[in-house]
Amino acid sequence: MGATQLTALRSLSQPVLLAGQLYAAQSYVDDIANDYQTDLISIVNQTATTLATNISQLTATDHALFYQQAGQVYRRTGDGQVTQLT
Repeated sequence: MGATQLTALRSLSQPVLLAGQLYAAQSYVDDIANDYQTDLISIVNQTATTLATNISQLTATDHALFYQQAGQVYRRTGDGQVTQLT
């Protein structure tokens, strides 16, 4: 069995169900930046789609997701609308 590349390892955390859609934070090793990176993803039919890259502090309410990206705070609603709050 061959060696596993660290960049291929993914970790899911903070699953959120919003408007019937499953979202999560996906973390992995960014070998270029020599650090971990976390992306906001949606999961549909066992397929993950990246919605925002390099996020932090993912939180949710009954009506929206909130996350920080590049020092700015964003809100994503269940209908897919993204608004920069700061």
